[in-house]
Amino acid sequence: MGVYAGEDGQYVDDVGHKGLSHGVAKTIPVIHPREDDGEYAHWKVRVCHRDTDGRTDKDHDGIVADAEAFWNQRDALV
Repeated sequence: MGVYAGEDGQYVDDVGHKGLSHGVAKTIPVIHPREDDGEYAHWKVRVCHRDTDGRTDKDHDGIVADAEAFWNQRDALV
């Protein structure tokens, strides 16, 4: 489904249904952007709609590259 979609929850559900276990690594930090960042919010909505439309088999390498390009462009402005 892409970088900004809910497949992490679906993955955990699938793991549980198969009788497997899962865990949480509390030592791996994740920096989440502020939701009041208008440029990020607009971009996130666009890619979420694109990546979860259910009609297109996604090129995950292209999706990851798109996210990296967005953040690299933002980093270059700082």
